[in-house]
Amino acid sequence: AEQSKGTRIRHFLLKTEADNKLYHPLPSDTLFQDVVDYYDGHGTANQQLKAHYLLGCIYRDRGEAPMALQCFNNAIEKADTLSDDCDYTTLYKVYGQMADVYAKQFLAEKALEAERKYSHFAWLAKDTFNYIKGKELMVIHYFALCDTPQVIFVTKECEQLYKKYGYPQEAANIYHELIDIYLGASQYEKAHELMQICEKQSGLFDENGEPVKKHYYYNKGRYYAGVNQLDSAESCFRKLLAAGYEYDAYKGLLICFRKKKETDSVIKYSALCEEGLEHLLSQNQIEASIQADALYDYTRHQTKALQEAKTSERRLFIIIGFGILFLLFLCAAGIVLYLYTRRREKKTEQTHRIRILAADLSERFTALQKTCAVN
Repeated sequence: AEQSKGTRIRHFLLKTEADNKLYHPLPSDTLFQDVVDYYDGHGTANQQLKAHYLLGCIYRDRGEAPMALQCFNNAIEKADTLSDDCDYTTLYKVYGQMADVYAKQFLAEKALEAERKYSHFAWLAKDTFNYIKGKELMVIHYFALCDTPQVIFVTKECEQLYKKYGYPQEAANIYHELIDIYLGASQYEKAHELMQICEKQSGLFDENGEPVKKHYYYNKGRYYAGVNQLDSAESCFRKLLAAGYEYDAYKGLLICFRKKKETDSVIKYSALCEEGLEHLLSQNQIEASIQADALYDYTRHQTKALQEAKTSERRLFIIIGFGILFLLFLCAAGIVLYLYTRRREKKTEQTHRIRILAADLSERFTALQKTCAVN
């Protein structure tokens, strides 16, 4: 409290930035809005960029996607990309957050464009790892858009870049979408080759060969089912079920028991698969409702802001109108005063001339009388 306002604001900004990096709870938008307002009035372009970015992160954590996107767009507008000291690091993080928000709303094309800019500005920030990571994240969105050629091309490009810049483990961990594509096309040898690279070189498997990311069991099970190693496939899907991926696990087990022609199990897992799908749809509906509520709040906020802007605009027009009328009144009064003054000056001038003329006539008349008296 003994410090200046600028110091207190900067401390709050740095603390919020640290909390964001450490996944700690962030302050309320109302409190942090003071930071944004302060830097909008007194800060540099980089400070304004960071302030709006962190406000967007606050809305992101609250699930208010529209407000988060608006803040991220405001942050982008504040960035001075023509300046030599532009904070490209914060700028690429802004695009990364935007990509995440778009992806959660199933807007793959917008997410793809945001990832592309994330990669571009990471390169300008001289952050090679995130330059490649941005490209790698583009693969997910190409996959969502069913753009198989781009999935293959960008995956291989990222593999080469990771190896070139010294990230061998990351190079071995970028094949998941490509494995999915090969399994879907029944190209089991190609899928198995990539799975072997991933399991041996990615560093994401323990000494017993168990994956850190348990969803890997889904593709592993699909591979075993595809090559008719049904017991191994069933084992993978049951591990997947234990990890909490119910729908994918039931779907995989259904594939196994259909191949085994075990009718009772097929009936059982068909029903469980249906229940799992309904559960997923229910979760999607809940998320859609949350997003709809956030959009409603955002729309209401925007409508209120628009109404306030219109009210302010009307007030401004009224003030300007009265100002114009006042100026017109002053001009009219000035013209009237000028005409009155000119008329008065002319009248005074005429009176003066009449007096001079009268005095001249009087002198001439007096001189004439004297002349007549002498004669």
